[in-house]
Amino acid sequence: MLTALNDEGKLISLVNVPKNLAKQKLSSHYYCPVCHEHLILKVGKIRIPHFAHKQSAKCSNSTTEPESPRHLLGKKHLYHHYQRNRFDVYLEYYLPEIQQRPDLLVKKGNHLYAIEYQCSPLSIT
Repeated sequence: MLTALNDEGKLISLVNVPKNLAKQKLSSHYYCPVCHEHLILKVGKIRIPHFAHKQSAKCSNSTTEPESPRHLLGKKHLYHHYQRNRFDVYLEYYLPEIQQRPDLLVKKGNHLYAIEYQCSPLSIT
C-alpha cells in the first residue's frame, strides 16, 4: 500500500518519495487509513517504498499476499498519468459504503471511477 496516516492523522502518500525516507522510517509512525493499526514502512532495494500491515493484522483491507513490485509501480504510474491530465485522483481511497479500497479513485465531473490495476493473470471461466 502506498498511503498511510502519520502521527498527526494526516494522509500521506509514497507516490513522490522524499529523499530522507529511510530516516523517517526510524522516527515516524504510520497507521492504516482503514483499521488504524500500526503499519510498517518498507524501504528496500527490490520493491518501491511501501507500507504493510503486520502479519497478525485483522484489517478487512489487508490482503494475505503482498502487492508485487510491478503492481505498486503500476499504481504509481497511473496516479501520475491522471494527475498530468488534470483529473482529481486519489490513491487507495477507502470507500466505507462498499468497504473497498480501489487502487485509484478518479473524479471526472460529478462521477467517481474506481480503478484497479490488474497484474496477475485472470482465467476466462
